[in-house]
Amino acid sequence: MRASTQKALDFLRVLITGALISAVVAAAICAVSNAKIASTTFVVWAALFLNANIATWEDAAPGGFDNPDGKEDLIPKGWAKFWFWSATALGSIMLAFIGWLLTQHGL
Repeated sequence: MRASTQKALDFLRVLITGALISAVVAAAICAVSNAKIASTTFVVWAALFLNANIATWEDAAPGGFDNPDGKEDLIPKGWAKFWFWSATALGSIMLAFIGWLLTQHGL
């Protein structure tokens, strides 16, 4: 399998897994509140996405889970750091905005 195909499959797997976990958590929230499932799913997904990226960053830091001895330099620097956090912020904002839009339409 080509590397680009594998990357696309990995991306889809993460996307689907995130949506499913978010839907399950949203269903639990909706069971005990007046929240709507569609909008709650996207808000939970935004929080899950942001939390996962923060955890990934912390794990790569010296002393973190992926870098316990601090010998490897796993944290991106310069533009890679900028793009990582820009994508994290934009992704979280977009998911939360979709949730808000769904709330406005009663979904």
